[in-house]
Amino acid sequence: MIEAIIENSHDDVRESAKTTFDWIQEQGWAKGLEEGENKIRALLIRQLELRFGALPLVAKARILAADPQQVETWALRMLTAESLDETLGDP
Repeated sequence: MIEAIIENSHDDVRESAKTTFDWIQEQGWAKGLEEGENKIRALLIRQLELRFGALPLVAKARILAADPQQVETWALRMLTAESLDETLGDP
């Protein structure tokens, strides 16, 4: 609906509206990506707790602050690791 309104607007209004609409879409994508990454971090914490017991706060904080590639590395490493330290430690 918004796109139809933009397309039927005067040229100068159309350009401004498109820029605003693009910005809104980008913000939505960024928020959705961030929410998805946070859910994956929370899932990793839960899985680690089920496997190794209660996690120290420092381990939880480390996971919550990690970039997505690091979280993926830990999630895969957890499958064969025998301890939390082996999972979250340096290879």
